[in-house]
Amino acid sequence: MLGREGPVSEAGTIEGAAHGHSRNGRQRPLKSALEARKALLLSALVLAVLLGACQESRPTWDYVALGDSVPAGSGGVESYVSGYARFIEADAGVSVRVHNLARDGIASGDLSRALRKNERFRKAVEKAEIVTVTIGFNDIGIPLDEFVGESCGGRDNEKCFRDGLRKLKRNWLLILSELRRLTTGGSILIMTNDYSELPGNPSASNLDPHALQVFASYLEEANSHRCTVARKMDIPCADVYRAFNGSDGGQFPFKKGLLANDGIRPSAKGNRVIASLLRDFGYEALSQPEPN
Repeated sequence: MLGREGPVSEAGTIEGAAHGHSRNGRQRPLKSALEARKALLLSALVLAVLLGACQESRPTWDYVALGDSVPAGSGGVESYVSGYARFIEADAGVSVRVHNLARDGIASGDLSRALRKNERFRKAVEKAEIVTVTIGFNDIGIPLDEFVGESCGGRDNEKCFRDGLRKLKRNWLLILSELRRLTTGGSILIMTNDYSELPGNPSASNLDPHALQVFASYLEEANSHRCTVARKMDIPCADVYRAFNGSDGGQFPFKKGLLANDGIRPSAKGNRVIASLLRDFGYEALSQPEPN
């Protein structure tokens, strides 16, 4: 025969057996190794089946994320939405199906209209167990360019800020009210306010201290208003502003590593901070207002 057994002698034994470590001597450990491998593969298969059955038995929660570029994510950096979804799965023992409807560049008016007129948004929110919202920065951020260009209006060149803040306040109430109508008693709603990327940011080096101060004052009012109104409606609001900018608003999120390389959106570290803030609220179902 050809192959691995070697020539057969007149005695009927395999030549080389007298040398101790013969091919015959290697057959038993080879057989044992094969049997061990088969057992390992079988165990892995059984474990996979059990894990799959366990996964199928876990309830599935739909998580809808609404807002602007912060929850939308960009530049290859995973937004806080994905991290928060993993927290939900780990903490609540459920599978999470993410519906990220956030869009780059939108303002509060865009989201308000979508919740009232876009059936995709409405149906997603109606079916969701958890909804998070980050919206409103652009209402205050876009007027900054007009202010710097001295085209903001008003004697103080701040009219565009006041207009943006007024629209945000009106739209915020519409957004929260519509979310309350669309969600059920078993849903969890969590809002956030916004950080400022400007303090200590090299990309904002062209802004003078006065412009930074004026912008900060309007953003702080917008942040305070959003969380105050949400909490009055028994909706939690994550204070992202304090987490990024400190209790006095003067800390530099860029230097703390909380912003991505673009100096605008959160870094991986920053997104983990936001996801952790949401996680801290737990998973108590949203309490619906008593009927009139």
